[in-house]
Amino acid sequence: MIASIDQLLETLANPEGRFKTLEGIHLESENGEPHYSLHCGGAVAVFRVWWNSRPYELRFPLKDYERRNVQARQRAAYLQQVRAPYLAEYLFRGGEMLLFDASERFHYVDMVLAERPQGVLLGDFLAGVCDRGERASLVALRKEFCRMAAWLLRTPLVHGALKPANIIVMPGGAIRLVNYEAMCVPQMDDYAEHAADDRVALANLALGLTVLSASPEAYRALNGNSVFRTPVLRSSLLHLFDDLARQPGCGPMRQLTQMLQQSRYTPPQGEDLSAILEALADDPTEIVLPPRLMERIRVSSEPVGSVGTLSAETEIPAVPGPTDLSAYDWAGPMAEALICVQQGTKWGYLHSSGEIAIPLQYDWADDFLEGRAVVCVGGQFGLIDKEGREVLPPIYESIDWDCRHGVACVSYDGKIGLYDRNGDERVTPVYDWMGDVRESELLLVRKDGLCGYIRHSGEVAIPLQYEDAFDFGNDSLAQVTLQGRPLRIDMQGREVCT
Repeated sequence: MIASIDQLLETLANPEGRFKTLEGIHLESENGEPHYSLHCGGAVAVFRVWWNSRPYELRFPLKDYERRNVQARQRAAYLQQVRAPYLAEYLFRGGEMLLFDASERFHYVDMVLAERPQGVLLGDFLAGVCDRGERASLVALRKEFCRMAAWLLRTPLVHGALKPANIIVMPGGAIRLVNYEAMCVPQMDDYAEHAADDRVALANLALGLTVLSASPEAYRALNGNSVFRTPVLRSSLLHLFDDLARQPGCGPMRQLTQMLQQSRYTPPQGEDLSAILEALADDPTEIVLPPRLMERIRVSSEPVGSVGTLSAETEIPAVPGPTDLSAYDWAGPMAEALICVQQGTKWGYLHSSGEIAIPLQYDWADDFLEGRAVVCVGGQFGLIDKEGREVLPPIYESIDWDCRHGVACVSYDGKIGLYDRNGDERVTPVYDWMGDVRESELLLVRKDGLCGYIRHSGEVAIPLQYEDAFDFGNDSLAQVTLQGRPLRIDMQGREVCT
């Protein structure tokens, strides 16, 4: 049975007698409203609950119900055999929860209970300790992370979404991995093809934490760049870190940078990487970050470089004749002297002559508008220029490119932000919702239950103070609700009597 949010809320708001074996489940609320969110592009509903006085998430698929439940059952059964302090409890309960459908017929459906460790997200933890310059905390974190990473690489388990938003730092410095929706275990068909994702992410974060433990002030330059969001092996940062690792005594860090450089843009082998990270965890060497290198890191932190850099062995599709597009499964209209084409499962761009302009390396691609195009790699979206260089790396759940205002509206970890055409951040992804960037000079935004308006520059135009709000109309007025009172305002936030 595929349930709606309302059907799930009905059960969770009245849990007595709605579960076969579980007792003591209570739905968490926020400002009197049930606390839930949608993950995986709206495919999974996640409710915050308390069970036996401990915090959990109840996860229920809204789409692709059968496949997701089969995977959840496999995941939970495997994790029962894996005992490690880095994992949160993950329980699958088949036919556990009672739901009523639209015809008032009842069904017992499957559900997942995932523990919510009560710690701090890695990104928030780093921001705090780096601002306070707490090197000892960063050294301890690097050791704990590298030990966790070495364990994960030796274990037949793929997390599948390793990033700061899915890593919790517990009181005392222990690490917990959370959000297992993308986790693959050996029984799954796609286990092997996802194993490489973890290796790249672990190498990235280990390098970043090593640099931060030497120089906490580097956090502002590194946060949100290639170390924390995209593969460092596609970035010029790798060469800078290799220079840094040439200092005396930095053997494990140098081994790591050398391994990544020699991998020719492919992830390193798990066993070799595990041994290096174990050595890095125990390495007492204190590296020194010279001021000149800090400046180079800031410059290199800009998201540039070609998506999916091609090695010498990369096979390039055959070039058709000057006007022949029959070799392609699909070809779009010419846009800004380039033609978007698809061949098999890959997309790229041709010159008007039929020669390849940007290799067919994307899972999807859009037409160019004002020198920018949205592309998709591995289910995540990025923005490129007409040379194929990354303006925004493919790490976002969605990107809406507004060529009129020269901004890209992005979704990252479920939060909305804005970047300009050069990839520079205008609005950090912190908003829960944002209106259509094309429709109005002021953008309606929502955060923490309150609405307000910002400009395309990122400047706050009207503070977040309304319980509800709508876009500005052609009359330059917007309907809002302030302290329960409906009213209309102009673009300066002044009440207008109509």
